Amino acid sequence: MKPTDWNVVVAGAWNPAILTPHFVLTSLFQEDEGTPIAVEVALDRSVPTRMRHDGIFVVHEPGRLTVAPERPAFQGLWKAAGIAQRAIEELPRTPLVAAGVNVRFKFDEMPPGLTEMRHCKLIDVLVDGDYNIESGALRCTVKLVPGVINIELTENPDGSGLLALNHHLGSANRDELLGWLGMSEKIEAEAKRLTESVFGFTLEPGEEA
Repeated sequence: MKPTDWNVVVAGAWNPAILTPHFVLTSLFQEDEGTPIAVEVALDRSVPTRMRHDGIFVVHEPGRLTVAPERPAFQGLWKAAGIAQRAIEELPRTPLVAAGVNVRFKFDEMPPGLTEMRHCKLIDVLVDGDYNIESGALRCTVKLVPGVINIELTENPDGSGLLALNHHLGSANRDELLGWLGMSEKIEAEAKRLTESVFGFTLEPGEEA
């Protein structure tokens, strides 16, 4: 099991003309002008430009702003959430629709317990019908007031897998979204409770990196 691709996403009509490296550095990271900030431009134009500073990536794509720690750990994730909150505060006229905190774990080989958990009656029916199951996923949503946690457990054809926990609040109210991104202790506690009590693995100190 390895943590992977943890991030904070704020969905909305962000203006790319404002989200320049200078704005990101001085307004979101609150650094002085002239402080270095890395701008990573991919040769593939379909891949968005990433701005990196102090262990945090900021990425703008149509309809969303993603802020992510370089290392998938809760400390960095909450630092990213603070940057996302600052973007909402600095650009109050941006129409917003949702905010999400994403915690994901990948498995080189899916543990038997998780494979059994993903198993369902439909799988049995398909196998009995001589269908070859290439991959499968289990999805469900649980309440986490005032939002939800979208849980997805996926098993790939090669036996690897992914567990994704999306802590989601759909709202156009900026104060509600700011509050959601500020619920670090509650979101972290629920993520750990799910991984330990439901899915059966524990994050050891230093493992979430």
